[in-house]
Amino acid sequence: MLKLIKYHLKRKLSPKYTYLEKFSIRSGNTVIDLGANIGEVTEYFARRKATVYAYEPNPYAFKVLLKNWGASPHVKLYNSAVSNYTGHSNLWLHVDHSKSEVEFSQASSLQAEKSNVSKDAVQVDVIDIADVLAQHKHIRLLKVDIEGGEYDIIDEIIKNIAKIDFVLLETHAHKHKAFEQKEHELQEKIQDSGSKQKFFTDWF
Repeated sequence: MLKLIKYHLKRKLSPKYTYLEKFSIRSGNTVIDLGANIGEVTEYFARRKATVYAYEPNPYAFKVLLKNWGASPHVKLYNSAVSNYTGHSNLWLHVDHSKSEVEFSQASSLQAEKSNVSKDAVQVDVIDIADVLAQHKHIRLLKVDIEGGEYDIIDEIIKNIAKIDFVLLETHAHKHKAFEQKEHELQEKIQDSGSKQKFFTDWF
């Protein structure tokens, strides 16, 4: 009951939850959450009885995600990063990760050039975005918040855009200058895709 009360308060007060209303997620919809972290956005979708495929590579965040949503019939959890290949990679941790592994887990990234990551890393599994998308015939929403990794998967997303209703994409060039050229190329690809109306790049 307490969890439900907290959820309804978040629905009223959270700008993220208010933003997500525009996608009209309903029971039975397929949602893919890349960069699920501890499950704040996953919760929004799961409460609507959508089927949520949530990917989170950070082991500390995933432990919380698993605790919160591992028993839900509406959520499928994957302790993996998503990129343009299958294999293994370093996941670079936030510069302040030692202060709180969970609190600073949102900034962890496969991109070593990201300005707020340290030289500390953990090895994680990586799944190819092509394999992720190939599992589904129709996707209501693809949410992408993978700390600079979006630039590596945009081509495959556009290739599969016909079966995706909406793409919610957080880009990171405004926070990290190392991504400025990649950001320019990504925006050009979206403009040229013929489906730019499906892309929302103003996520928090």
